[in-house]
This record gives sequence, C-alpha cells and structure tokens, in this order.
Amino acid sequence: MLSKSQKDHYEYIHDDYGKHHYDQSSMAYRDRFIYKVILDGMDLNGKDVAELAAGSGSSSLELKRRYPQVRLTGFDISSKAVKQYKEDVGTSAFQQDLTKPMKQEFEFDVVMVFGGLHHCANDLGGVFQNISRILKPGGMLFMWEPNQECFLECLRKIWYRKSRFFQEDTEKDLVHDDISNMASSFFEVKDLKYMGGHIFLYLIV
Repeated sequence: MLSKSQKDHYEYIHDDYGKHHYDQSSMAYRDRFIYKVILDGMDLNGKDVAELAAGSGSSSLELKRRYPQVRLTGFDISSKAVKQYKEDVGTSAFQQDLTKPMKQEFEFDVVMVFGGLHHCANDLGGVFQNISRILKPGGMLFMWEPNQECFLECLRKIWYRKSRFFQEDTEKDLVHDDISNMASSFFEVKDLKYMGGHIFLYLIV
C-alpha cells in the first residue's frame, strides 16, 4: 500500500516537481555543487550507468552531455517519469519501486542516485541489497543525499511537512554513519564529502 501511495503521489506532482526541481537555477546549482564534485576525474564513456529515482532524466542528460558514449538506463517509481525519461534521454527506463526486488537482470558499472534514497527511508536496507545485485563486481555507487546532521535540519523538517512535494511518512534526511553501517554488508566506502546540507558518498561493491 505504501508503494502504491508513493507511486500515485509522484505521478500526481510529476509536472510541477519537474518545473521546480529542474529549472535553470536548480540545474546550475547541481552543475557546480554536485556534478563537478562527484564526477571529478571520472570517465564514464563506454560504461553502463544506471540512475535510480531518475525522474524525467535531467541528471542523465547531463551525464550524456559530459560523456557522449555513456550507456544510460533510468529507474523511477512513477510511470509518467519513466515515459518522459525514454522520450528525453532516448534510452531504456523501467518503472521500479527501489525497495522491491527487481524482476529484470542487470549488470551496471556505475549506479548513481542524486537525492533519491531519502524517498526510500522506510527500507534502505532493501534498496542497498537491490543495488548490490545490479552492480558488477568492482562497480561503483555514487550517492548525494540530504544530511540530517545539518544545522538547518529543523527548517527542513518544517519544509517537508508543509510542502506538497514530499511525503513526510516515507522520506527523511539521512545520516552518513547510518548509511555506511547499513551498506557495509554490500559495499566499501571509498569517499565521503559534506556539501552544505548534503552528503556525498562514493561506495564500491
């Protein structure tokens, strides 16, 4: 029931969510403070890359711009997002609740999640298990998520509670120590950075 509720929620707000989260200013912020930091020194050309909680594919389009030979696949809980991802990015995309086992078999060199795991806060363990199954041995997971230990956390809680774009009962900001401990059964942490109110984790399977 939770999965269906969350799916319906993100399909309902799909158009407005895109306008507010992937506008020109938001993408400029992502370019400067996310992509340049996470992708520094990376060459993803020729790599099979999955973007989880991909939405309509704005971040995948950025990867495609940086790495013309990257092979992208998107995953999102919203059927509307999956449809738009296929149209905009021009590659495969699958409707997927990240907390549920994936029906298809995949092997990716890299999995990326840009602010998507905090939407799966009720079963992060299941998400990490899913990710470990679709990554090749030696594959990399890059995560960028809201940081619960930020001094502005109290304001963010109010924002989450008031904004119609969030489901307060299914998402919350994350703590890097908790993530690292939870993921340690599947991954080795290679890098950790604090980025304002967010954290970046680079893990290898």
